[in-house]
Amino acid sequence: MGYIVHYDIAALFLVAVLILYFRLTKIIPTVQNRLFFAVLSTAFVSNILDIVTIYSLEPSNGVSFFANQWINGLYLASFNALAVLNFALVLSLVKKKDEWKTSHFVLILAPFTIDLFLLISNPWTGWVFWFD
Repeated sequence: MGYIVHYDIAALFLVAVLILYFRLTKIIPTVQNRLFFAVLSTAFVSNILDIVTIYSLEPSNGVSFFANQWINGLYLASFNALAVLNFALVLSLVKKKDEWKTSHFVLILAPFTIDLFLLISNPWTGWVFWFD
């Protein structure tokens, strides 16, 4: 199956430029800036894993079944972590740090924890994705 990876490679370069610009400029070290850098870094890792996943799915590349499972799991975990980080970033922009409640952390971490459990157990259960 042929995938078009040009958009993924373009996104990778765009995120790399944003990371370089963000790291080379003088910024005020705030929670929001650290969270934004975490979003950029996670997007970069997610883009790399997306490209690796596309090439590892080709049967001619000789990647083992178990390695394919873990590469896909890592990609999905990093992609889903973007939602958690974006939620935390928006929360930090809207509320002051002393206004954060435990319920906010539960809202952020509970779905991601379930997601990670499903992704880690996927090679044995096949609950998230499987290969024919």
